[in-house]
Amino acid sequence: LTCNFRQGDPAAIIIWDVRESRALRSFELTFNALTGQPIQFQWSHDGQYIARMAKDKAGGDVIQIYELPTMA
Repeated sequence: LTCNFRQGDPAAIIIWDVRESRALRSFELTFNALTGQPIQFQWSHDGQYIARMAKDKAGGDVIQIYELPTMA
């Protein structure tokens, strides 16, 4: 994972496949409204999934979970 900390950049955060030297998916940098800290990504214990908190279209809190390496 790399982050350039540029607000508004749709590719501010990039999840990489290091073995193949390719970007798997990019994300815009978002911040926690309470702490002001960037939203963190969490990996599963086996490295098969990655998750983060996000907002849905209605503004509700959701957890987004992606399967690696497909990011589906």
